[in-house]
Amino acid sequence: MKEALVSAATGALQPVLGKLAALLSDDSKLSHGVRSEVELHTSELAAIEAFVLMKSTEEDPSTQDKAWMKEVRELSYDIEDDLDELMAPVGGDKPPAKPNGFMDKIKVMLDRTKAHHQIVKAIDELKKKQLVHVAKRYKIH
Repeated sequence: MKEALVSAATGALQPVLGKLAALLSDDSKLSHGVRSEVELHTSELAAIEAFVLMKSTEEDPSTQDKAWMKEVRELSYDIEDDLDELMAPVGGDKPPAKPNGFMDKIKVMLDRTKAHHQIVKAIDELKKKQLVHVAKRYKIH
């Protein structure tokens, strides 16, 4: 049971970390502010993954640890869904290699700006979710 819980939590985090790494790759043209936010969340999720792996060495994790690992798994799935949605416009709908005219160039710029705005919005939503989880855990009102 314990191994399945840990495996599910780390297994859910690994695709998220991979997608964040792809988003941060040189091919991805993120603005500086968006890039730093994505880097911050990537390092936080990597630390969470390390903690979950550390817990996997325990013989019998506490009930709170089990609940926390379940939350990590569910949040990982939510993040992955959001990333799939956001990365589609950035990498999936690639503009033509050479936009034909001024209007094509404007459309490409607007599409990129819209995608970056969606990424920032999703990061803000993730922060809100994290704050709600922290508030519930520590009974902060």
